[in-house]
Amino acid sequence: DAVCSGGYDKASLVVYAGEQNIGKSIWLAGDAANFVRMGYNTAFITAEMKATKVIKRVGANLLDITMSEYDVKSKDKNYISRKLQTVGTGVMPPGKLFIKKFPTSQATVIDIENYLRDVEDTVGIKLNAIVIDYINILSNYRNPNGDNTYMKIKQLAEDLRGMADRNNWLIITATQIKRSGYDSSDISMDDIAESAGLSHTAD
Repeated sequence: DAVCSGGYDKASLVVYAGEQNIGKSIWLAGDAANFVRMGYNTAFITAEMKATKVIKRVGANLLDITMSEYDVKSKDKNYISRKLQTVGTGVMPPGKLFIKKFPTSQATVIDIENYLRDVEDTVGIKLNAIVIDYINILSNYRNPNGDNTYMKIKQLAEDLRGMADRNNWLIITATQIKRSGYDSSDISMDDIAESAGLSHTAD
């Protein structure tokens, strides 16, 4: 099975680009929920939001309830049990979901890969899709004190793509665009903020 849903290839790096506060994290949470529905074991790595907020976003999506309803309805174990039985495509059981919060600007690709491999070994499963929110606030272990943002993001993209290839994982993350691209109807590679190396590396 070389392809995850939507035509995304495993062992690849997919990067969404959009302006600030446009909903990239919500989109990533939606992807995670959809992967689980289709039977793919999925990990959501956040270096920004609290894990509880990620759980709420993905959970509301999976259970088909609104965010405003989630806090109350998630406490009703019988209701949640019934809703969980509806998760999945009916063809195959839903995948497992793992959510991990790392400190902002401190998690390296090595840290993330070690955690994910530990999940596979401990739980005895194979992960398929990894969602990372988001690439720009990871730490570059190759040059942790460097001020060159072009090299930082380029090397992070290379390391994430290498991690995807080594483990046959689909990795999806997001990045921001430059202010000059805000409200544009046609975003180009030139609009990627901080490093063109990201767009050159991603699949």
